Amino acid sequence: MNKGSKIGMVVVLCFCILGTIYAQEPTDDLLVHASVNAGDVVCTMEVMMCPDGTAVSRRPELNCEFAPCPEHIADSIEVDRELCEQEILEINSMVKEITERYEAQLKPLLADYNTKHSLYLKAREDFLRCLNQKVASKITANMMVSAIGNSSKAQATKNMIEERLAIDSKAGAIPSTSSVASDILSVDPDALSRSIIAIPETVSESCNDERAKAKLAYTELSLEIAKIRELKQSNSPDLEQIGTLNERKQELLKVCGETQNIANTKNKDCAVPDKLITEEQRLVKEMTTIQEEYLKASDSREINNEFLTKYQEAKEQHILILEKIDSINKHCEIPQLDLCQDQEIITAIEDLKKQLLAETDKAKIYELKAKLDNYYLKQKICGSGATGRETKTSAYKTQISDLQGDIIETDKAITAVKPSIEEFKVEYKNAGQERKAEVLASNSERLFIHTREILDKRIAELKEKILRIESEQSIATEQKQSIIDGLTKRIAELELNKSNLELAMTPDDVKKSINEARKTETKAIAQNKRATLYESTHKLGSIIKKHFPSNVELNEKAKQLTEKVDTLTEQSSISEINNVIEEYRKLKSELNK
Repeated sequence: MNKGSKIGMVVVLCFCILGTIYAQEPTDDLLVHASVNAGDVVCTMEVMMCPDGTAVSRRPELNCEFAPCPEHIADSIEVDRELCEQEILEINSMVKEITERYEAQLKPLLADYNTKHSLYLKAREDFLRCLNQKVASKITANMMVSAIGNSSKAQATKNMIEERLAIDSKAGAIPSTSSVASDILSVDPDALSRSIIAIPETVSESCNDERAKAKLAYTELSLEIAKIRELKQSNSPDLEQIGTLNERKQELLKVCGETQNIANTKNKDCAVPDKLITEEQRLVKEMTTIQEEYLKASDSREINNEFLTKYQEAKEQHILILEKIDSINKHCEIPQLDLCQDQEIITAIEDLKKQLLAETDKAKIYELKAKLDNYYLKQKICGSGATGRETKTSAYKTQISDLQGDIIETDKAITAVKPSIEEFKVEYKNAGQERKAEVLASNSERLFIHTREILDKRIAELKEKILRIESEQSIATEQKQSIIDGLTKRIAELELNKSNLELAMTPDDVKKSINEARKTETKAIAQNKRATLYESTHKLGSIIKKHFPSNVELNEKAKQLTEKVDTLTEQSSISEINNVIEEYRKLKSELNK
């Protein structure tokens, strides 16, 4: 055998061996579900991914078609869809039947409840008004024992104190939940019970008739709530069945390839915590008890001062609790289904709410409340569908327009009372020392209203400014946040001024709180001026140094001015800052020459 023949045989042998090996390797169309039994149906090994992530393969029993995806089972068999829709109709019919039966029993009870609730509010208000009048008369008498001829001063002081007391009484009498529920199935007897405050047991002999009527009204209202609770308990199996049926309905809607919201329910986080409601009611009772104990005590200036101190402490705590409740209720005002789902905003809101509920420091509470308001605003605008720049800006403009309306209304109120305030200033300035107290007492209520309206206007203006900055795209995010933080802190200070004003019980208290508000405003103006002056002066110094390096005198003046600005502190008065501003203007005009 020659050499060429040998090589040919080797090549043939290699092909035979390799062919055997390749024949044993799996190919692309390897059959799965293959059976050793001849005649069985076999399908190719392929998978299909369903929308929910489930993988399905080809099935022999379906003639090698892909198995149906879980959520599309009803689509593949028309009779299943019909059965699905039929069951939904049956569920709707059952829910309607149970609801109508329960409503028929509940509506008469709610009508009785609403009638008794109105009577309770009226009786409680009459009782508290009686206490307020007696307390105001006693405080005034103790304050005016030496002022025989100052009857007008005494009456003015009495009226003002009575009004200050009445603010708290009205706040305590209003239930924290509506007496008529929009969704009759959601009427909660426990919530109705929490919304009313029991009349304290007798401490003094004052206002006994009014107390008896208020206690009777409270008892009768409590009996109506007990009837509603009993009805709900007797219907609890049916009401639970509604929940079960609605859950089944949601499952069927999903299977049928449809989506539907059963109800626009409130977010659980939206509800005011029970401990806040309980604490608010405890403080209202405490203030009433303090008033009665004061009426029972002997007449003296010491007792007078002790009462005012104790009452104002309880009142301050009550105001802070109401502020916390108000912050949570603001969140509830935002439609829950339309909320912006920005996780950063949601996390910030939850964190601030936890801090607010745990906080006890007065100034810190108002600061947290102001920050929360900013995030609620962001969430509301974001949830309104304002995603693009133009849409978002438009949403901000709407908010600004609303705030401007508030400012206009406040301006009208300030304008209406301004002439009488000016008359008071002239009269107070020209009055002798013995008449100043009388003039102050006669005008304290107008001063109170005027100052509160000015504070409201300033707060609205700052909120408008925050909105404008939020919608401004040219400002860097970090700088924007810094400006907003400063404005938020300012709003918190003004809210604190308002709170201190609400605590004012006597003409002197009103005068003191107004002076404190004025000092805070003056300090804020000074800080703004100082910050602007600092930035402008350093910028001017840089310009002079760059463009007039050879002018020694000009550079020296710029250096001295910068040093003066750097020495200004938070304690610097507006007059000091104004003097430096005047020097800045002179240097700038000299530069322009």
